[in-house]
Amino acid sequence: MKYFACFLFISVLFNFNLKAQSVKEKSEPKATALLNKLKKQYSSFKTMQADFSIELEVPEKPKQVNKGSLLQSGKKYRITLPDLTSFSDAKTVWTYLKKSKEIQITNYGEKESTPFISPQELISIYEKKDLLYGISGETNIEGTKCTEVEFKPTSSRTDYFKIRLTIDTKNSQVRSAKVFYKDGTRYTLTINKVQTNQVIPDSKFIYNAKEWVGTPIEDLRID
Repeated sequence: MKYFACFLFISVLFNFNLKAQSVKEKSEPKATALLNKLKKQYSSFKTMQADFSIELEVPEKPKQVNKGSLLQSGKKYRITLPDLTSFSDAKTVWTYLKKSKEIQITNYGEKESTPFISPQELISIYEKKDLLYGISGETNIEGTKCTEVEFKPTSSRTDYFKIRLTIDTKNSQVRSAKVFYKDGTRYTLTINKVQTNQVIPDSKFIYNAKEWVGTPIEDLRID
């Protein structure tokens, strides 16, 4: 699995190729109201800075935890992780891979080339017809009351069976998202700190040769 997957596991939510089965169940109206409020809040942010951690649990293997940071301005972004740095001006994506010590260039939006899903996109998953959802309970994180919303795919052919979104109820912010796979694998993305509407220079989202002196470049774009 590419290291991208550690941050992008939630991309599974945006790549359904299966048609939803006919079901009589409906999603819970209370959960819909909560998610609508959450979406409105995130849609109002012009920029966002966040620190996050990603936890990977695989049966019979040690737990892996990686920390990273995010800068976002609209569709522009910069992600920093231990093994990669990826940034984009919403047209081109530059990704530095620490292991191979090279920068790969791809077009924004190409399948598997854009290692970023914005919080705005994350909280819009409830609008997909492939998922049913409802409030599963409440929890307390560091003295903050949070609501847990669980999503279940309407198709039995997906490789996961549940996604849990934990929301700071008072401030309408995502605290974490966890995907439960049928093989026992668990991915958890936890958002630790968020700052919004700060000034972020455009230079953070474009390639600067002076910053990457001596680093080989592999252009994977197809003309």
